[in-house]
Amino acid sequence: MNQVFPGATHYGSMDGEPPAIAAYKNEEIIGYLFRTHAVVRSLGLSGKTLDILSGLDLNGAITGAVILEHHEPILAIGVSSEDLEQFVKEFAGMDVRSPVRVVRRAGNRPDQMDAVSGATVSSLLMADAIFQSARAVGQSRGILERDASGVDLTGFEPVDWPKLLQEGSIAQLRLSLMEAEAPFIEKGVRLYDPTSGSDPGSLFIELSAGLATPARIGRNLLGTQYFNRLTAGLEDGEHIFFLAANGRYSFKGTSYIKTGRFD
Repeated sequence: MNQVFPGATHYGSMDGEPPAIAAYKNEEIIGYLFRTHAVVRSLGLSGKTLDILSGLDLNGAITGAVILEHHEPILAIGVSSEDLEQFVKEFAGMDVRSPVRVVRRAGNRPDQMDAVSGATVSSLLMADAIFQSARAVGQSRGILERDASGVDLTGFEPVDWPKLLQEGSIAQLRLSLMEAEAPFIEKGVRLYDPTSGSDPGSLFIELSAGLATPARIGRNLLGTQYFNRLTAGLEDGEHIFFLAANGRYSFKGTSYIKTGRFD
C-alpha cells in the first residue's frame, strides 16, 4: 500500500461502492486505494482474474500501481512478471481524465506509452483496468465529475437481452416490408412484388440501439473484457453507443467501407 500511495501515513478500511480504501496524511484524506478486480471485474488475456492495487489522489492522478494477481500466458514467450510490474509502475502521475494509448514503439508522444514487448494485449488490459476503475472510484468519491446526464455508469448486475429490451435500456424498432415501403415507392423502388406471393409482413429491419457506457448495459452486451477495453479509452464526456440490426436492410450501406460512416 505504501508503494501505491507514497506519502500516506495510514489507511482506512475497504468500504463504499465501488469499494476503496481511504489514504490519510495525518488526519486528512489525500486519496483512495482500490483493487481493479473489485471495482470493474478486470480480466487478463487468459480470461482469468487480473487484479491491480492502484491509488488515486484528490487531483485525479494515479499515485501508483502494483499487480496483486495475474494469470497471463507470458513466461513461455520470454516475458517476465517483473516486466509487467515495471509497466504498471509507469502509470504513477497520469491524469485519469486523459488516458494514454498503449502501443508498440510509442516514441516521444505524450499521449502514448510503450506496451511490454511480447505482451501488447496484456499491457492494454492492465492499462484499461487501472483507468476504468480509477474513474469509477473518482466519480463515486467526488474527485471527478459525474456524467452530467445522471446515468449510473458503474453500477452492474447481470441481465439478459430480453430484460434490457423490456426495461428500455435497449430501444428497438421493427419494420415489415409494407411498413417500410412508402419512402422507397417515392423513389420508384418497390420492396416487394404483390403479384409474386411474397409476404408484405415479413421483416425488413429490426433495429436495436442504446447507450452502452453504463456498465449494467455495456458489460452485459459486450462482456467484461471488451467493455473494459472500450470504456478505459474514452475521453472525459465521451460515450459508447450500441447499434445492431437484423433483417433484409443494412443501415451500414456500402460507402462506409471508404468513408468510415454508415449510410
